[in-house]
Amino acid sequence: MVGSPLIYTSTRGAGTTLVRTAKLQGINFQLNTGHGFYRTHTHPRGAVTDLLATGLTPDMIEIEITHNILAFLASGGSLPQPGPGFTGPLQGNVTVGGYQIGYRAVQVNPTTISVSTYFLLP
Repeated sequence: MVGSPLIYTSTRGAGTTLVRTAKLQGINFQLNTGHGFYRTHTHPRGAVTDLLATGLTPDMIEIEITHNILAFLASGGSLPQPGPGFTGPLQGNVTVGGYQIGYRAVQVNPTTISVSTYFLLP
């Protein structure tokens, strides 16, 4: 991991409903940690993956996702915004500890990005 640390500012829920809010470089990130980390994911071809079995932690994954999103924005990219004309979230991926992790994100407002889920890619 390279760059600034992710500063967690609040949490709500627990287990599969855990949502954490963090700040990085002036941007608020809403991270659906429970949906991403604390449950299995079934992929379109039927593969079931479980991040708990990898030895990774939510913090390890979320710092990489947030830095990846900021790098994407710095390179001129933009995140989809829910509302008229919305066609779905940005789908990105990062490598963490040798594992490929997919994620989905949207720009909620000028200072808030929501990472609705993340998952181990099969």
